[in-house]
Amino acid sequence: MGDQPLIAIFCNTFPPELSGASGRMYHLAVLLRNAGYSVQVICALPNYPGGKIFPQYRGRRMVDEVIDGIPVRRVALFPSNVSNILIRGFSQLSLVASMRLQAYRWLLKKKPALIITSSPPLPMAADVVYYFKKKGIKVLLNVSDIWPLSASTLGALSEGSVYRYLQHKERQMYAGAVAITAQSEASLRHIRASQPKIGPTFLYRNLPLPSPVEGNNDPPNTTRIIYPGVLGHAQGILKFCQNIPLSKLGIGLDIYGKGPEYGAIKKWLSQHPDLDIRLMEPVTPQDLVEVLGNYRAMLIHLNTEIEGAVPSKLFTAIAYGLPVLFNAGGEGAALVKQFQLGWVADPGDFSSIISNLKQMSRQSATEYRQHSQHIQSAALAHFNKAKQDATFLDFLEGIIEG
Repeated sequence: MGDQPLIAIFCNTFPPELSGASGRMYHLAVLLRNAGYSVQVICALPNYPGGKIFPQYRGRRMVDEVIDGIPVRRVALFPSNVSNILIRGFSQLSLVASMRLQAYRWLLKKKPALIITSSPPLPMAADVVYYFKKKGIKVLLNVSDIWPLSASTLGALSEGSVYRYLQHKERQMYAGAVAITAQSEASLRHIRASQPKIGPTFLYRNLPLPSPVEGNNDPPNTTRIIYPGVLGHAQGILKFCQNIPLSKLGIGLDIYGKGPEYGAIKKWLSQHPDLDIRLMEPVTPQDLVEVLGNYRAMLIHLNTEIEGAVPSKLFTAIAYGLPVLFNAGGEGAALVKQFQLGWVADPGDFSSIISNLKQMSRQSATEYRQHSQHIQSAALAHFNKAKQDATFLDFLEGIIEG
């Protein structure tokens, strides 16, 4: 890899998997490569969101390949997307075991200048920080969701002995990292409160690349809305479909995604053919941008507020100039309100959601155009990926050389 400093990225998901986390790690790897670093990604065999290894990778314990010029080592795991915490825990520990066997010592021989690891999954990130810190290698921790707090909020983990143990590992992980990045100010506040002894921090939002298709600010001829993302319990799209009378409102919904609730949503829609709701196949971020012009707004929906979580699809929508129907709380809701990016309702407040849908559908072409232009201006001024990346690379250089 020549004289270029090597940065290794540990993550649980990477393309061809389609998710916000996968896209985030891919764009990070591309950014580092384009900045002149050598990059090595270590991740699991693709299995998300279905919880099954992708057909082309089945039966293999390890795969070395190159994705868009980026070397990727994929290791085996016991895949699962079930909500049972013991099964999910076993899945995560199997990934840790595979990385220890097939990646850690192999990577040490390459003498990386920096390790970047992403949490969740907490067991993987905590183990990477623990192992490589002992070896004298700097580790930068990227926190995308706060664990185990998020698991408790979603009802997946009760606050017992397992929760307290994970909290302990969480604090150790924060203390062991040489620096920490997070997607929200709320996450950074939580990290500082739970572990005062930490290195420098950086707010690194999951902003999209400059769009290959610029929004033309003109409303489409229909009042269809789009939901692109995971179909899980946390997102609550099944409950949304069951409680919002979209057909009576004259609004259509296209759902682009897969996940644990996919089968239940498909079954429910088959029993209610009068609804103007269509299940579509997931699309890549590039293909998603190509279809956004067909919709009046993007639906962002969560069952409950998750501290520190700011859905990455929010930034995709506003970069395009697409208003959002943000049915969640926290920092994401505050941003939508502050910059007038769309409409906000609390999780589960279906009467407010219906009211917002009515307001959205009643926008005139002139009102929509002005709103879309305002959103794009806000994106350029406050959520500019080029500016964020330049500042982040300076931050990273200081960590490596410090």
